[in-house]
Amino acid sequence: TLRADHLSAYGYARETSPRLTGLAAEGALFENASVQGMWTFQSVPSIMTSEWAQQYVLHWEGERPVSHPPPDADWIPERLRQEGYRTVLVTGHGVLDGVLGLCERFDECQIGDWPAEEVTRRALEVFRAHRGERPLFLWAYYLDPHFPYEAPPPFDSQFVGDGLVVTGLSA
Repeated sequence: TLRADHLSAYGYARETSPRLTGLAAEGALFENASVQGMWTFQSVPSIMTSEWAQQYVLHWEGERPVSHPPPDADWIPERLRQEGYRTVLVTGHGVLDGVLGLCERFDECQIGDWPAEEVTRRALEVFRAHRGERPLFLWAYYLDPHFPYEAPPPFDSQFVGDGLVVTGLSA
């Protein structure tokens, strides 16, 4: 949903993502990553268990295909909790808990239908309030890249001329 080949941090010729480029320069930049499924409900369990999505039972819940890892799968937030970490999930993807039961795997779960700004505000609030009595695993999960992006002025015409309207795009 957010293509690496169009991010300047990954070598795209246009400066499309200066903040991500700066963040990558100060941290780790993964250049050889791949998704485990085409759906969030396949990818998230793979990210959180380090298991291949192909190993899961895929079934339909309503209109969504969902992958569930085996009951004995080792989830990262649960393992970190066992090792003494405080684990917190903050997300604007309101259906993650209902479909995947993620909240039960974290000490604290803030979940709602929020835009990126609210997810970031809440995540920073958790981070800043953390007193360091024990290590913190904070996962801020964003839904915004799934939807069409409408850049505010002056960025809306930075790479294309005025008046260009793009419709029908979604992830």
